[in-house]
Amino acid sequence: MKNRNLITLTLSALAILGLALIVIGYLAPWVPHKTAALTLIGPDLSAFARAFPHVQRTLFHAPFIAASILTALTASRAESGWFRWTVAILTATLPPAVLLSPIAIGAYQALGGSTGFTLAPQDRTLVILVGLGSLLTLLGPFGRNVRPWIRTAAGIIVALLGFAPALWQYGKLLPHVEEVYGRSVGIGWGLVVCVLGFVVNRTACILMDRYVPPNPGQS
Repeated sequence: MKNRNLITLTLSALAILGLALIVIGYLAPWVPHKTAALTLIGPDLSAFARAFPHVQRTLFHAPFIAASILTALTASRAESGWFRWTVAILTATLPPAVLLSPIAIGAYQALGGSTGFTLAPQDRTLVILVGLGSLLTLLGPFGRNVRPWIRTAAGIIVALLGFAPALWQYGKLLPHVEEVYGRSVGIGWGLVVCVLGFVVNRTACILMDRYVPPNPGQS
């Protein structure tokens, strides 16, 4: 029993660490520069990409949305149903509050104008992605009651969708960044830490399902 508790505690700490690394990496430099004002963090890349329509700027927010889903899925192992649902509800509200607030403010300001409000295509995509992410986050607590391989597969898919699209668009945007900066730029440590966070979280959760699976009968 002591060994089981120790394993559970250690892997739980690693899973939480992984989630923290995702968020830290998302908010850390993806494009480094010796001048702080020219350093681009994850969210900055979305704003920078507005000038390049072929880059899907909304996908730079995928790590943040995926982190909320994985937080709820990780918390689904908790025995307390109250805790599982509290975490799910709180994390489901974060992406809309953070990512959609500029759109909401623009719509509110347009109410008093004569031009009206038009939602740009990529903004519509962002609204859909955030809405879908929040819905999946609210499904997280049910992860306790499914077979471990389903929970594992779902977590891996969410993790891949969290960083792979962002990396894809990063590769498309990087040449334009280098053109604007007039020099070659390296990969920022934030990008590395963000991807590492997904790996750490999923590895810890897979090991927990392998060695200390939750008891679905507990609530």
